[in-house]
Amino acid sequence: MKLIDISEDGKVAAALWIAESAIRTIAEKEEYYHFCRETIDLCWEWFVNRKVDRWDIYDRVTCDEINLLDIVITTDKKDSELSDKYDMILVSVTYVDWQAFNYDEEAYGYPEDLNEMSDEEFERVINIWIDKKMIEHNSYENLLCYLKGNDCERNRSAIKEEILKMI
Repeated sequence: MKLIDISEDGKVAAALWIAESAIRTIAEKEEYYHFCRETIDLCWEWFVNRKVDRWDIYDRVTCDEINLLDIVITTDKKDSELSDKYDMILVSVTYVDWQAFNYDEEAYGYPEDLNEMSDEEFERVINIWIDKKMIEHNSYENLLCYLKGNDCERNRSAIKEEILKMI
C-alpha cells in the first residue's frame, strides 16, 4: 500500500509513527535522545494544534547549534546502526516540516534543503527502510490501512493517541 490514498494529515501521522518507532529503539541515556524526543513532540504539536511555526521545526533539522542532520553525521562515525535510527527521525521530521510549509498557503517556497522532499521521495525512503528491516512491513501496512479508513483531519488528537498505541 502506498501513501497515495492517504490525506495530507494522514501522511504526517505516518511520518510521526516512523519517528516514534525509531525513538523508542534509542536508549534515553544516548546523547541526543532528549533533543530528538523534543523535536518529535514539537512535530506532534504542529500536527495536533497547528500552533508551532514551521521555522521552529526547520531549525531543528539543520539550523540550530544541535540539529538532526549533524546528529546523523556525527553518530555515523561511531555507530552506524544508531545513526540509521536518527536518520529515520531526520527524514520523518523533514517530511513533517515540508508538509508544514505546504500547509501555510502564504509561504513562498521552502528553505532550499526542503526542495528535495516530496511524497514520492518520502515513500522511496520508507521502502528502503522496509527492505533493510528498519520498519516492519506488516506494521506499516496496518498503519496505512488505519490512516486510510480514518479522517485524520477531523480529530488529530485521537489519531495521535491511536498511532502511539500502534507502536
